Amino acid sequence: MNLERIPSTTNFNRLNKDAILWLYNHSCKHRHRFSEHPTCFLEKYKDQLATIQRIAIIDIETTNLNADFGYILCYSLKELDGELIHRCVTPQEIKSSTFDKNIVRQFLKDIKEYDNLVTYYGSRFDLPYIRTRALRWGFDFPGWGDYLSTDVYYIAKAKLRTHRKRLETVCDLLGIPSKAHRLNPEVWMKAQAGSKRALDYISLHCDEDVLSLEAVYKRLVNFRGQSKTSI
Repeated sequence: MNLERIPSTTNFNRLNKDAILWLYNHSCKHRHRFSEHPTCFLEKYKDQLATIQRIAIIDIETTNLNADFGYILCYSLKELDGELIHRCVTPQEIKSSTFDKNIVRQFLKDIKEYDNLVTYYGSRFDLPYIRTRALRWGFDFPGWGDYLSTDVYYIAKAKLRTHRKRLETVCDLLGIPSKAHRLNPEVWMKAQAGSKRALDYISLHCDEDVLSLEAVYKRLVNFRGQSKTSI
């Protein structure tokens, strides 16, 4: 069987016919079909699957720490060792009260090609924030098991001993460039008011976080355990 046809999450909504039939016709150590015991499939083939995962590094910037009072200003997404893409709200979307509706819709399209979403503290902030905004706009958000999640923050917290656990601190330790466009409250306030210049600044800030995170992920990923965590 060509394992490249089976996403490492075994999300059945993303399987083609051949993959579904293979999982149905092959059994695990418990003598159940892999389609009934997908966890056994992941355990048996985890080494091969790890090499064919499509990994996306993601980051978002928002107007507020709480998604019921705020919205997403922009997101950046970069395939591991691949292209970086981003989307930012426009002044027109802010003034028309469309806010992040189009951004959230596009994000859900952009992640469809990936198996593993890599973030920094994203399991507690980025992903719940996007989920909240998606539900706010009535969009379907991926469910448990649809995508894997790797939160580099928890790798750094468990495997490094630094005075702070911020991404910038880890980057400084590892000699990785970070944040040429630093957090500036006035810029964020101007962006909320629809300033194109401020929005462009924040988009660059978001891009830089993703590039830094990719470099940190590469340095630390081999220190993590083998557990498979869903978004």
